[in-house]
Amino acid sequence: MDITKDPCNDFYHYVCGKGQENNLTSPFKISQRRDNQVEADMWKQPAKYWTDAPLPVKQVKWFRDKCHNDNSYTVADKNAKTKEMLEQYLAYTPEAIVPWFEPQADLTMNPTILSKLTGYAKGQFGAYPLLTTFASNDFKKPDTEYTFYVDQSMAIFIPDVYTDEAYPDKKGSLAMDVTTEITNAAKILGKRVNALSVSRMANDIVDFDRVISRTMQQDPIVRRQLERNYNQHTLADLNQKADQFDWVTYINAALSLLGDQVPVDDTWKVIVMEEDITFNKLNAHIKNSDPVTVANYVFFKAFSQILQAVPNPPKVKRDILPMDEFRAQFSNDKRTLTGMLRKPLPLPDLGIRESICGKLIEAFLPWPATRLYVDTDHPDQESRDSIKKNVAEIANWIFFGFRSQLDQLNWMDKQSKKGAFDKLDNLVLNIAYPDWVTDNAQITEYYKTLDITEEDNFMNQVLKLTNYFAMNEVRPFLGDITRDRGDFSSFIGTTNAWYQPQMNSITFPEGILQEPFYNPDYPLATIFGGLGSISGHELTHGFDDEGVQWDGIGSLNAWMSATSQISFDEMAKCVVDEYSSFCPYPGVCVDGANTQGENIADN
Repeated sequence: MDITKDPCNDFYHYVCGKGQENNLTSPFKISQRRDNQVEADMWKQPAKYWTDAPLPVKQVKWFRDKCHNDNSYTVADKNAKTKEMLEQYLAYTPEAIVPWFEPQADLTMNPTILSKLTGYAKGQFGAYPLLTTFASNDFKKPDTEYTFYVDQSMAIFIPDVYTDEAYPDKKGSLAMDVTTEITNAAKILGKRVNALSVSRMANDIVDFDRVISRTMQQDPIVRRQLERNYNQHTLADLNQKADQFDWVTYINAALSLLGDQVPVDDTWKVIVMEEDITFNKLNAHIKNSDPVTVANYVFFKAFSQILQAVPNPPKVKRDILPMDEFRAQFSNDKRTLTGMLRKPLPLPDLGIRESICGKLIEAFLPWPATRLYVDTDHPDQESRDSIKKNVAEIANWIFFGFRSQLDQLNWMDKQSKKGAFDKLDNLVLNIAYPDWVTDNAQITEYYKTLDITEEDNFMNQVLKLTNYFAMNEVRPFLGDITRDRGDFSSFIGTTNAWYQPQMNSITFPEGILQEPFYNPDYPLATIFGGLGSISGHELTHGFDDEGVQWDGIGSLNAWMSATSQISFDEMAKCVVDEYSSFCPYPGVCVDGANTQGENIADN
């Protein structure tokens, strides 16, 4: 504190001024540093622990060991596997010609061929040529329906390079990037390419992509209104409105991992999130473009995804995690918006490779890693029960106070308050870790289809994990669409907390349940100032501009009356205007509309 400041005029510097002066490290960094230490310690379990561990925990250790040091395969092996995957992709649509490799051939590109190429790329390799689709529980019927969503197209390159000012200077380097990727794919496939033809086609690809980037990306602020994104259509309807695709063929190809187990016909229903983009802009862009360019664009995006899917041997000096991302997390010279130098954050003890492998483990095997984290940080059941009980009490006190404040809102009518109280009554509170990960039988059942072995090299482990996740996305179409509202959604060793509107749940992972945010021996006022404020922030997300669109069980369902919604929108606009007026630099202001969710939660 800086008691020389007047708290009535400058409360922030009164409370925090000396902290800035002394370059105190942020509480989030203090907490994350301890998380990093637990993550380092959790691999030091005694031999008996690993012998007795359930299979998924053994699998995460095998994955980590191979990620650190696997000399059992070479770059040549990687290229052979990549070739196999590229040939698999091409074999699914043998009638398709690849103009990159056969520029003089007569090209036939019709809706069936285009749909096979794009659907199979998504289903088998997670690529999104032209269409961006994903499978998930129905937003309005999450416990009974599982469906495909068709979203706006994804451009190859970021929007900044496609502005009128940047594009003339950037186009050449963008085309060179495309040329390099295609040349690499050709080399792996043993194909010869004509340099002039490839260069010309690469330029056409970049021009094609620029149209997608500049005309088919909806304003993020508009997309915050989720009801407009929920538009159910049959495939027969899509065949009429987006006729450049054969939609039954596309869905069958996207579900190809399931073979022919899911019958698909034109009565099938999907959700189109951006109707104007899908039905009009994208459809017209394909129709009005050179079929060679359309084909090359699809092949480029599919090839690029496959080339990136197969990892280099760990000994190859090409980090899996891009170095700029690593530096952003662990740089010793990290400045704030104001340019003030913060106290250095030490690098993790085990270095860069540990950080890279740690990120991959969190992404691929979050639940076995969570089990390890819990066993290390809370090895006894008593401490596990205690932290869950204590944190629940703190959070519920905050929720009780929030309910009281809601009841005092004079602009919210009784009908709307009933909907708000329903959200509070049905809120799921996830604390520390999901219980099921500590049960050997349950975690083994969860990963029963994952066939990683200790003998697998790192490349095959990654590919098996990628396939496992792809199968998990489409398997609910076979009938089991059970939704777990207690899903933590990610690894628990993180200094964060989150509200999930589709679940109406708040998650406090174990990583944040520590000093300086929480200690059961802290005075109650201090706990409320730390964990309590986080609880209030996350709870308010359930009632921000996006949260109010979801009801108590996490269904997309407007529960506010029309009059209360008008009053809410006025309040939200006030917050938008408040933050939009904050301009830390001349001409550089906060985007209050795009950040309103966080700002409402903070206010």
